[in-house]
Amino acid sequence: MKIYIYILVFFAFIIQASKAQQLPQYTQYVFNNYLLNPAVTGIENYTDVKLGYRSQWTGLNGAPVTSFLTVNTPIGDNFINGDATAFPGGGGTNPSSRLYTQNYMASEPHHGIGFTLVTDKAGPITQTNVAATYAYHLGLAPKLNLAVGVAAGFNRISLNTSEITLGTAFDPAITNGDNSQWKPDLGIGAWLYSGDYYFGVSVQQLLKQNLYFSTTNTAVDVSKTVPHYFLTAGTKLYMSDDITLLPSVLIKQIQPVP
Repeated sequence: MKIYIYILVFFAFIIQASKAQQLPQYTQYVFNNYLLNPAVTGIENYTDVKLGYRSQWTGLNGAPVTSFLTVNTPIGDNFINGDATAFPGGGGTNPSSRLYTQNYMASEPHHGIGFTLVTDKAGPITQTNVAATYAYHLGLAPKLNLAVGVAAGFNRISLNTSEITLGTAFDPAITNGDNSQWKPDLGIGAWLYSGDYYFGVSVQQLLKQNLYFSTTNTAVDVSKTVPHYFLTAGTKLYMSDDITLLPSVLIKQIQPVP
């Protein structure tokens, strides 16, 4: 019973910590930490391709819908293991077994490159982010690695005025405006990892941008993008020789959200 209570408290905390943001929310982030941290680029010794789709609050008009495509690959393959979430591409040792951790070796220094395409629609606003990523991985100890990475690209924000019901015929905040804007985007991150745990910090939307949906540029209609700070961590808990739990945590800090 205590375990169930702890789980409920944990998820309640996560919901409170992530109740508002400008960027998409990912419920299954543990399967693709690359979406949150560019330092994960090239962490596996193979090309990793993932597609994802999330429909939140299905059935409600204007509910958020998010889809993504991510591709990343290492430059060089003179290493075997990734982090605690790894799934070796060539088979071999079960990554959820104790044996995988016992045989774990830090990777040789190598680079990683990647690409992300994320589209998020919430109500009349659609965001599309396109970015290239780079990371450098370095072994700090026989079973410990550190990676640092950067993501650079563009974010397109569009406003579909046909989905908006106005109180007056002409709202100065959106009338005759630039309803489709491209803005530069930058993110950075670091990833400390071994065979049975990982710890990461990252910042997305590092370049603050002013967004105007009208041509007046007055204070009433200005919108600003803000940085999103992420802290992620996870560790393996071995239940048997072949069964492992992987609890994880994600904390986001976004001003002015509490």
